[in-house]
Order: sequence, then structure tokens, then C-alpha cells
Amino acid sequence: MDDLPANRLRLLIVENDRVTARDLEATLRRRGFIVEGIAYSAEQAKDLVKEKAPDLVLLDIQLGEGDEGIELAQSIREKYDVPAVFITGYSEDALYEKARVARPAAFLRKPFTDAELSACLEAVVEKSLAEERLKLRLPGLEAVSDHLPQAVVASDVAGNVVYLNQSAEALTGWTKADACDSELTRVLPLEILENTGSAEENDDGEKPLKERKASLTTKTGGKREIEERSAPIKTADGEMIGLVTVIAPVGTKPDKAAALGDLPEKDDFAMKEGRMPPPPRAQRSLAKDRFDCERSSI
Repeated sequence: MDDLPANRLRLLIVENDRVTARDLEATLRRRGFIVEGIAYSAEQAKDLVKEKAPDLVLLDIQLGEGDEGIELAQSIREKYDVPAVFITGYSEDALYEKARVARPAAFLRKPFTDAELSACLEAVVEKSLAEERLKLRLPGLEAVSDHLPQAVVASDVAGNVVYLNQSAEALTGWTKADACDSELTRVLPLEILENTGSAEENDDGEKPLKERKASLTTKTGGKREIEERSAPIKTADGEMIGLVTVIAPVGTKPDKAAALGDLPEKDDFAMKEGRMPPPPRAQRSLAKDRFDCERSSI
């Protein structure tokens, strides 16, 4: 999806209801999107993905019996690295939890308008670009943080972990291999004990966040009292592309200057000390519409 405008994405529709599929195709073409084809079954979808190599699949989560739609999306991502937007008329949390194994690019809830569909796809593109920029900057963060005594965890705009250093592995009980692509709140489940951040916003609309004391539940179920501080990872033009969190056991304060302040300038990190990051543009645009766009890695 490298720098593609959203309406130039090459899309594949996977929907077993032919009338619904044709309606969706007409909507997408009317909005200027490129539709590479329609698949009415999982097997047909696999053949078309292999043949057409689309940028994105729009897939009815209730494609067939059981979890066929989820399994198809997971297979397509793993084999061809093509993400899916799940389209569903259901709102059960259990279904969303089950669908997350396929790492969907978004969820689009029926019924939706043309504008909501376009906004969702635009948000997917924005998130994809942010993740690519974050990948370019991770080596700089790793070089600074790998051997720090403080635990350092980085996450993307979707709230998924993309990096943690050796100290974070020791403190949380999570290995880097297990933590990456997991939700930050799962790797760092915190019960806030004391929050010294102000409720007032700065001139730029961001809320300052100083150190927070919290109880951390480790992967093995243990409890650790820690001090935590987070800061956004931004590009030189101010676009938020991720979040870095520094934590340390109570009594050994997070050395944010060491963890964040010495990043190479060439990596264009623009992290503001002690500030809660605003939601990225993708999240803000989705919040205005009547659908859930679940952010995840593409």
C-alpha cells in the first residue's frame, strides 16, 4: 500500500451472498476504488488472491459455517501478507475476540454508508503508512534501549507491541517473540495507583502525563509495583506513529532522558516529555462514524 491514496487500493470482495457482493462492488466503484474481483467462497478467494495479489480483502466474517471467514483471513495474511477488513452485521464482543487471531486491518459493521466505507479504507491506509514509518525508526530505539536497566516497550498506533528490551522481558515475564503483535494492555496490564498527570489540556490539545505509579501483573500472575511514563513516537512533521513506555520498579525511577532523549536525530523522533499522545488521525476519523475500525498490524 506504499503511499497509495485510499481510493486507488486494489480490493477483493469475499462475500457468499451474490446480491450483497454486487451492491458492495457498485458502491466501491462509485467511490473510485479498484475492484479486482468477487469471490463467493473461501476456495475461490484463495485462487483470486494468488492470481490478483490485491492490496486488501473485504471479507464477510460470516462467510460460511463456523469460523470459515476468520480462518480464510488468517490463511491469506500468513501466506500472501494480504490483510482483511471484516464486514459483519454482528456486534458480539466474543466474535471480535475470536476474529483477532486473523489480525484484521479493520472491522466494518453493517449497515454502513458509502462515506463510512471510504473513511474506514482511508484509515487502514493511514495506519499502514504509520506502521511502515515506525519500522524504519525501531532500529534507533533498539540501539538506545536494548541494554538499559529500565524496561522499555514500544507499540504501534494500533496499540500492539512491536518491541521490548531485555529489562522489559525480565520485569514482565514476556519474551520479545511472544509479546510482539500482542496488545500493549495484555503485555502491560496496569492498575493505576497514583496518577500525577493534569486533567487540563495544553495549547495543542494534549494532556500532560507525568510519572504514574501502578501495580503491574506479570505474565505468570505476579504483582510488581512500578513507576511508568509514556511518550508518543512522532515523525518530524508531528505525525504520531507509535508509543514508547518506560517502566521501572518503585524506587528506581524511569530514566526517560536515557531511554528517550538520546535517540539519533536522523530517526526523526519527536517525543514530548510527559505528554499523553493524542489519538492518531486514523482513530479520530473513525470515531466520527458508525463503525468500529479495529487497528492492527498490516
